[in-house]
Amino acid sequence: KGRRVVRATEVPVSWESFNKGDSFILDLGRVVIQWSGCQSNGFEKLKATLVSKSIRDNERSGRAELVIVDEGAEPTKMIEVLGAKPDLPDSSGDDMQTDVSNRKGAKLYKLSNVSGEMEVTIVEEQSPFSQDALESSDCFVLDNGANRQILVWKGSEANSAERQAGLQSAEKFIQQMNYPPHTQVQVLPQHGETPLFKQFFRNWRDSEDTVGMGKAYVSNKVAKIKKVPFDVSKL
Repeated sequence: KGRRVVRATEVPVSWESFNKGDSFILDLGRVVIQWSGCQSNGFEKLKATLVSKSIRDNERSGRAELVIVDEGAEPTKMIEVLGAKPDLPDSSGDDMQTDVSNRKGAKLYKLSNVSGEMEVTIVEEQSPFSQDALESSDCFVLDNGANRQILVWKGSEANSAERQAGLQSAEKFIQQMNYPPHTQVQVLPQHGETPLFKQFFRNWRDSEDTVGMGKAYVSNKVAKIKKVPFDVSKL
């Protein structure tokens, strides 16, 4: 939920994941279907469009078909995958309250061994982050553990020790923050950022060599454009 700080998260491929108040992206590989519930707001629809177009243009090199529909106009392909659409629940939660929660729902950490020892320092405590905070000479950890995901960004000029520490720190985060052991760790090289990573930054700017790199979803995944509250303690 929410109005201005909208996030995309992966959910099970089932009508049980849907509701009338959010927008969803059903990624079928060659076909990407964007579906919006009758109660979803304009901010959620806009975010869904940005993410679905990014999947089509960057991850599928523009070769996937993008289908944008509203509730009640489900295409045949969607019904074939999900089955007949049941009665869906209404949206729940307060949009403004969710906006506040979602801004605090992720933190950005920097990994550096410039002093001779590996140091982990917090860069920004709430999103959206500044893209300028990402430095090519270092590695960064985007802690999105509330959605069971830790994202490791490796700068193109980071040394091998920093690159290795990125994955180790992500695993350490999972333990220290008491996240579920099956929390996903995704490692992203600079210029290979996915839509799910970019959404945490304001006004993300792509360079020319980002086209076709990265992968945000696997086939038959549904992304729900919804707010997820997150309360994380400091390390």
